[in-house]
Amino acid sequence: MTGSAVRVLIADDDPLACEALRLHLLESGMDVVALAFDGHQTLAMAEDLLPDVVLLDLLMPDMNGLEVLSSLVDAHPEMRILIISAHSSPVHVAGALVRGASGFLTKQNLRMAQLPEMIRRLQVGRESIVDGESIRATLFPSMVKLQLQARFHELRTGTLQSLTVREFGVLRLIARRYIDDDIAKELVLTAEHVQEHIAGILKKLRLDDREQLFALVGELGNVEEELPGVGS
Repeated sequence: MTGSAVRVLIADDDPLACEALRLHLLESGMDVVALAFDGHQTLAMAEDLLPDVVLLDLLMPDMNGLEVLSSLVDAHPEMRILIISAHSSPVHVAGALVRGASGFLTKQNLRMAQLPEMIRRLQVGRESIVDGESIRATLFPSMVKLQLQARFHELRTGTLQSLTVREFGVLRLIARRYIDDDIAKELVLTAEHVQEHIAGILKKLRLDDREQLFALVGELGNVEEELPGVGS
């Protein structure tokens, strides 16, 4: 991290949200180095500009935010990444912290007046921030990490093996953010059959909704290699 002003990259597919954040941070004395509107653009700009802090939305049009987060952390572990998302389920929060996010704010609870100070604290400190509350980086995230690692291990070693070939095909497309109609076209199914398969996947994986499924799939990576014996 260089210079007196914190260098910030804002990544959100909503141009209005990006511009509102940009103006507020500039007024607070920060250096907004760029705005990114999709995942690939975020990665390219982060590589080129090397910001101190990235404000990252989880929902991006070409890559999911957790994939972007993982790539940023792997390439630039010194970079601080603050997730700002409309989704706030424990799976989303824990999934982001496990992958190395420095904090997680929900858009519903975001207080713009406090954001610059949060960013400065992230830049210089070893703490995580979840919806404005400072949390010791060695406490809550490590506990969550252990819990999620156990859950992911369970999925890898057991539960995924119970999926049928068709269910796994649907799961793979969900990970790519396909909507139901696109899944139906890709797999030559009716929309009703797609919904039935999704319901079956959620039941087998013991998840509440598609967003929780999406968050978990991002951690599993290329699980196709782990499924040589799935049913039909």
